[in-house]
Amino acid sequence: MKIDLVMWTYNGAKTIGPVLTQINKVIPTENVGQKIIVDDGSKDNTVDIAQSCGWKVIRNEGKGISDGANTALKNVSADYFASFEQDLLLSSSWWNSVYEKIKQPNVAAVSGVRFANQPKSLGNLQKYVYKKYIGDGKIPAWLRSRQFSSFTLGKTLDNTIWKTNAIVNIGGFPN
Repeated sequence: MKIDLVMWTYNGAKTIGPVLTQINKVIPTENVGQKIIVDDGSKDNTVDIAQSCGWKVIRNEGKGISDGANTALKNVSADYFASFEQDLLLSSSWWNSVYEKIKQPNVAAVSGVRFANQPKSLGNLQKYVYKKYIGDGKIPAWLRSRQFSSFTLGKTLDNTIWKTNAIVNIGGFPN
């Protein structure tokens, strides 16, 4: 199975090189289709770095992450795509943790874990919750609630593999 890789960027020159290098290490080459950067008009050398790493760069049709995600969605051609942000370093075990799950027929998205880096207390809380509840697969009802899960589980558009037709069929990403 090939997946397209997409990333949204804005002035990410400080982080994008190591992030793209890690993506190349984690996702097997035989599973990679297109590599697409959706840039929000960076003023630094983000675009040059992305192109030197072999990524196609396109201009965001709008502004911000949601518009970037929808611009990327218009440009993917594989049955699946993975989305990343410019400051996200993947764990070396990320691919193995999501690859088999996304191929299940009733699964439209599989996300890896992402811990907040600011404030430090939020990152520590997320790590605690992950270790206590997610690590053993026993997520309590209160934690699954929309109100609490967004900060305790670190929900995000990043670090996720999506089934392309499922996202297209629901009209893309919300603005």
